Amino acid sequence: MEEEQIVEEVEKAKASFGVVCNKFSGALTVEVIRQHLEKHGFCVSSRDVFIKGVNSELDLLVVKKPAAPKYGIIYEPSDVICALEIKNHGAFGEKTTLDLKGTFGEIKSKNPGILCCYVTLLERETYKNKVTPEKLGYPAYTMFYYKGKNRWATGDWTKLLEELRKTCR
Repeated sequence: MEEEQIVEEVEKAKASFGVVCNKFSGALTVEVIRQHLEKHGFCVSSRDVFIKGVNSELDLLVVKKPAAPKYGIIYEPSDVICALEIKNHGAFGEKTTLDLKGTFGEIKSKNPGILCCYVTLLERETYKNKVTPEKLGYPAYTMFYYKGKNRWATGDWTKLLEELRKTCR
């Protein structure tokens, strides 16, 4: 399964980094997912980019070809197909969901056609503040749930790819 490859790539790189660093884990997760989306033929931005007129840094964008971001990081709303917020280990409280909902609303105000998605690599299934589509009001994908050392795939990676293919038509 591809999602197993993704989590193994992230875990191997984190182990080889030599220190525990949440910023590294997050950046690495975005980069690995970016590379896998490229393998599926999606045109993706670099990490940490912006949509013109939106007051938030975005983890990753799926964009139209040939999008030409200003300064390499600022995309026109009309060039964006999907905005992705990507986490390594899920949300950190209810405020995460509320802030993200606001950001996605701001993105939609600039271009209602932009698909906004939350993606997390790992999340505790029983975590009361986990991001869900119901709480967020937008698609939310969790690639793996875990409890202790055990984890299991949810099938959400395939669902995300299907949604992106449908949106990119």
